Amino acid sequence: MASLSEHEERIREARLLVSSPEVVCAELKRYGEEAVDGFGVGDKELERNLLARGDQLINLALAEYGTDRDILGELYRRGLADPTSPLDGRYRQGLRMAVLANRATHELWGFPKAVIGEEEIRRVVVDADWSEAEALLRTRIPAKNFWSPYTSVRTHSRLSRMIAGVIWSLCPPQTPGLKSPMTPKRVQTSATGIFRKLFFAS
Repeated sequence: MASLSEHEERIREARLLVSSPEVVCAELKRYGEEAVDGFGVGDKELERNLLARGDQLINLALAEYGTDRDILGELYRRGLADPTSPLDGRYRQGLRMAVLANRATHELWGFPKAVIGEEEIRRVVVDADWSEAEALLRTRIPAKNFWSPYTSVRTHSRLSRMIAGVIWSLCPPQTPGLKSPMTPKRVQTSATGIFRKLFFAS
């Protein structure tokens, strides 16, 4: 993360504590991008104080761009709580997906296992809505040692299709510079190759 002096951090905090949720969200997006470059190092006091504002939009931005594992875990658990209405259910799913797609918290600090736990990772991979599993995968195609505890014959086909979806998102047919257009056959061939590399390479 870009280095700020102590007084600069506190001035930023004071400004964000009185800013509109929309301004805070825009600032947190930049903050998260800086944290990615800084291996997940952020301003935990700032994040805790923003959480204390109790604003749903700010919470969504913290879930997507925050670095404090405890806060991310708390927000994810809120996302798992029973919804009070269909709209609330959609928000809670979005909150979960924002945590799953978080790139600011670096894998060096145990993300996502240290945030949501092994059992929840298994639920997302095996039983959750496709969009949630995709949110976890889109941020990275993890190494074999991440996925292997959660895979079985039952989940191999599912994960292969997920990888194919990521390829479509990264290399759509109109992507400049492709030597030949992406086709379903090419996508599936690529997905199969990535899948074999993840799970069966020595």
